[in-house]
Amino acid sequence: MEFVELKAEEREGRGKGVARKLRRQGFIPAIFYGGKDGPIPLRVSGRDMGCLLQREGGGHFLVNLDIQAKAGTIRKAAILKEVQRDPIKGTLLHADFLEVSLEKKIRVKVLLHLEGEPIGVKAKGGLLEHILREVEIECLPTSIPDAVRVDVSGLDIGDFIHVKDIPEREGIRVVEDPEQVVVTIRVPPAEEEVAPVEAEEVEPGLGGRKEAREEG
Repeated sequence: MEFVELKAEEREGRGKGVARKLRRQGFIPAIFYGGKDGPIPLRVSGRDMGCLLQREGGGHFLVNLDIQAKAGTIRKAAILKEVQRDPIKGTLLHADFLEVSLEKKIRVKVLLHLEGEPIGVKAKGGLLEHILREVEIECLPTSIPDAVRVDVSGLDIGDFIHVKDIPEREGIRVVEDPEQVVVTIRVPPAEEEVAPVEAEEVEPGLGGRKEAREEG
C-alpha cells in the first residue's frame, strides 16, 4: 500500500457554527487522533479531500499528513479512519485521521467481496443472501487490502460460508466471530397458488351493490 500526500492546518474553535463556516470557505473540518498530545482539530482543503477519495476509491489508504501547527510543520503517518457525508447531498462534512506505526498491527474494517456465480443460483434458481458485507481484520498498515474476497461459485442451495471458512492470507487475520454467516444460498420461494375470486352477485338497478332486504 502506497502513501498519499495531504496537507492540513491546525484550526481553532469547534462546534457546528465553526464547521459550517469552514465548509463555506472550501475546507473540511477534521480531527487527527493518536498523537501523544491528544486529538488535534484540523481543516483540510475540500478539493484535496475530494481528489484523494476519488483517486483511492474511498477505501483504506495510508496518508503522509503534513500538519501546519503553531509550533511548526508536523509530519504524521495516518489512515483515514472515517468520513462523514451529508445523507442527502453526499457532500463531505467531516473526516477523522488516525496515527499509525508502520511496525504495529492495527484493526480496521474492510469490504467483503463475493466472487463467482454459485451453482445453486445458476443451475437451480436459488437466491444468494449476502449477510456480512464487511469484516474486521488485523494487520500492519502497509498490508491493508482493498477488500477481502470470497469465492462463492461452489455454493449449492442450502450451503453456507462462515467467517471461519474465509481463506487465510499471509499477514492478515480476520477477527470477526468465526461462526458468523457470510453468505448463504436460499431455496427460491414457491409460487403461491392464487385461488380464483368468484364474482359477486349483483342485482340489476342497485348500482353494483347488494342491499339487504327485509322479507315480509
